[in-house]
Amino acid sequence: MPSDASDNLRKFLESDDLAMITMGLSMAKGSADASRQTLGLILGLYMFHGDKEIRSLAKTAFTKLAPSVPKRIVRKYWQAEYRTQSWVWDGWMQKMVSDVDEAGINPVYFLTGVLVTGDEDNRGAIIGILEKIKAVDESSTVVAALVQMIGSVSRYQTTNLTNEKAAIALIEKIGGELAVDALVGLLGNNLKINEAVADSLGTLGDVRVVEPLISVLSSDSKFVARALGILGDDRAVGPLIEILVGIFNSYKTYSYGRKDFDTVIEALVMLGDKKAIEPLVKGLDIVPRGLQDSIIDAISLLLDGLEVDAKEMENLRRFLIGEDAGMRGMGLSMLKGILTEP
Repeated sequence: MPSDASDNLRKFLESDDLAMITMGLSMAKGSADASRQTLGLILGLYMFHGDKEIRSLAKTAFTKLAPSVPKRIVRKYWQAEYRTQSWVWDGWMQKMVSDVDEAGINPVYFLTGVLVTGDEDNRGAIIGILEKIKAVDESSTVVAALVQMIGSVSRYQTTNLTNEKAAIALIEKIGGELAVDALVGLLGNNLKINEAVADSLGTLGDVRVVEPLISVLSSDSKFVARALGILGDDRAVGPLIEILVGIFNSYKTYSYGRKDFDTVIEALVMLGDKKAIEPLVKGLDIVPRGLQDSIIDAISLLLDGLEVDAKEMENLRRFLIGEDAGMRGMGLSMLKGILTEP
């Protein structure tokens, strides 16, 4: 079958409209298309579609089109009642998927279909199976299904996101622009999803994601801050400083309002911009002495690389991290003079 006809058939078989699917199954039987892709799509409809009539039509099409070996494998492993039974995903389906794949039918298509429509309890097992399939040509199908699954999470859901985090990790593993674009599209209102996505985006290392990450940066988003530090783009310096100042100001209130600042500081150190030194020094005026170690260490690290002699550096460091606020103010004046020198 020509590629354009095959693509058209796929649109019918992947449709949400029952009439379109019915037409697609009729087209498949008439064309005698027994490609890996087509048989995988039809098998998915036969095994897992929610409409009984579609399952019956798909079974007829599969029986007509599939070679004898795949048909024998399906008869060996599959019964209609398994569609709603979760136990089949505990090893049983892994064996069937492996055998079907070896027999020349692409299992990605029926796995991604049930990933979206199937039971929450089974999704972890399905993602685990997908991880083991070498499906480079079907990466877009896998990613689209994973994104659809993750996108169903509500804004306020913060627990039981194990499957969603596994799905994000699989998208990261697939990699490339496809994965980056998909992950950016998942950034939104759910903090836990944002954190998992940011962790993956930092690993993938594409600086195109800096602005989207900044858009979801908050005092609670540690992984977003860390990803921005890893990406090393100067656009993140200002927003991170703004978050850091806000966190420091929380220390002026009661203890329950305090936020952890270490991750934001680490990100600023990774970026290495000297503009971060001033807000860090001013933070020493606010944060209790017993919690200042990471601030002092960050100031010292950011001072490294300044083109000053050893004696001047020693004095500058002593002034900036000293216990006296007046001395720290003098240190900031010294620093500004150094940074503005031609």
